[in-house]
Amino acid sequence: MPLRGRPADRYLLRRVGRPAIWEKGLLCPYLAENGQHPTFCPYCSGGRGYQYVDAQKIYVLFTSDHRDNPFDMAGAWERGECGATIAAHCEVADQDRLVPQDDPVTYDMVIERGGSSIDGLRVPNVDELLYVRGVSVGYTVGTDCKLSQAQSGDYQVEWLGAREPIAGQKYTVRLRVRPTWIVQGPPMVRALGPGKSRQLPLRVSLKRFDKAVAREG
Repeated sequence: MPLRGRPADRYLLRRVGRPAIWEKGLLCPYLAENGQHPTFCPYCSGGRGYQYVDAQKIYVLFTSDHRDNPFDMAGAWERGECGATIAAHCEVADQDRLVPQDDPVTYDMVIERGGSSIDGLRVPNVDELLYVRGVSVGYTVGTDCKLSQAQSGDYQVEWLGAREPIAGQKYTVRLRVRPTWIVQGPPMVRALGPGKSRQLPLRVSLKRFDKAVAREG
């Protein structure tokens, strides 16, 4: 069966688009009828109520990018929306996830020390734990603590038993993350005429998830 869309459009996106991982968003079985969902769910990542499966590498042209950098008592994050152009044969749907692979960013956040050896992070797609610091003491990544990942895919700070804050104490971490975007609504489908081979690239609306929506959800 021939691919949906024109070969010239697929070539253009490979040439000018950015490499990204596309994952399909499926509803988590732990999502309640009232829409509530556990923050740290054992079955899905990020507490959004979706499981992300079938990761594929595609090329995406990001456009109409509008972002700002709000602040709160726990640090700074970035929120925003943008549009994206995606090859017609990619069956992108509402709530799917797109993660660009070529432009990681840093992100600071404050965490309250829990009662176990692990403190959860509500930030997906973390590449590296860069710095960890308390009020008047610094901690060494790799000796005092390390970045780990739960079975659900959630990232976490794992303390190794050397030096660590006491339960209830707050500390700051700096992370290197890959920005995460969530598809908002069905894609716009266009064509130059009848037939799959005449279909133009899809247009989708995206919302930044990794900081703003994670806090608002």
